[in-house]
Amino acid sequence: AEAFKGVCEANGISDKVVNEDPGSVPSIEMFLFNFSKIQALDVFTGMTSLVICQQAITEVEGLEALVNLEKLWLCETNIVRIKGVSHLTKLRSLHMYSNRIRTIENVSTLTDLTTLWLMDNEIEVIQGLEKLASLEQLLLCRNRIREIGSSLDHNSAMVELNLAGNSLWSFKDLLNLTRCASLRKLSFNDPDYGDNPVCELCNYQTYVFFHLQQLSHMDTMPIPEEGKHLAEATYMKKKMYYNMRIKTLKRNTTNILRKGREALQSRKGHSTQGLNTLIRQQKEIERKLDMDADEG
Repeated sequence: AEAFKGVCEANGISDKVVNEDPGSVPSIEMFLFNFSKIQALDVFTGMTSLVICQQAITEVEGLEALVNLEKLWLCETNIVRIKGVSHLTKLRSLHMYSNRIRTIENVSTLTDLTTLWLMDNEIEVIQGLEKLASLEQLLLCRNRIREIGSSLDHNSAMVELNLAGNSLWSFKDLLNLTRCASLRKLSFNDPDYGDNPVCELCNYQTYVFFHLQQLSHMDTMPIPEEGKHLAEATYMKKKMYYNMRIKTLKRNTTNILRKGREALQSRKGHSTQGLNTLIRQQKEIERKLDMDADEG
């Protein structure tokens, strides 16, 4: 009862509304409540937005009756798993940043979801998003992700992706995002969350601009058209340069191998000649020994 009273007072919900039509309450916000679990929300069945922030809760519970939720914020808590939300099929925005989540799970039924914020957690693998065909914005900054792979191939509506502050390191891995044709905003480096090892590689931006030419923003900054043209020109020049280097290296390698084979054949010839000489000398010595034996 005390928890329920505190929720009502903090959100300006009158006794009249509680008694006559609690389902008419559209949203509730709970900041810094001293609750160890989610409670006192069951009667607000018509609620479409719920914000729970900076609570000491460790798991998602008590949302069974809130089937009309469209926006859910569970942030800056001690939550370790995504669960207790799979029945909230009307959700369009799910924000679960700054928790202790390690795995993306139990969201495959949220097919209307367009926004998913999971930054500042302990996630190591991008997974479980295959059914979210409507997903447009995915924020996974400051986690422990090392690879993109094919994890986002089914998210054809993706417009914005932020992977800053992770452990991505390979140019080749970034090419997996070329299959996200709708992608317009991409970040591997963000002033609020840090960067990735791949950002330290030579020609990082040139490589991304060239291969993902549909982007309008990169690392939180807009990309000017001249920047795209410059990246394309720079990439082609470098590609020509490295192709020439490769051809030169192949030619030099072929020459070295040819000279090595010639030297080997020459040494074999010298070895054969020396061996024949030794055989002749052996026979000469044997002949002289035979003659000495006959004379004796």
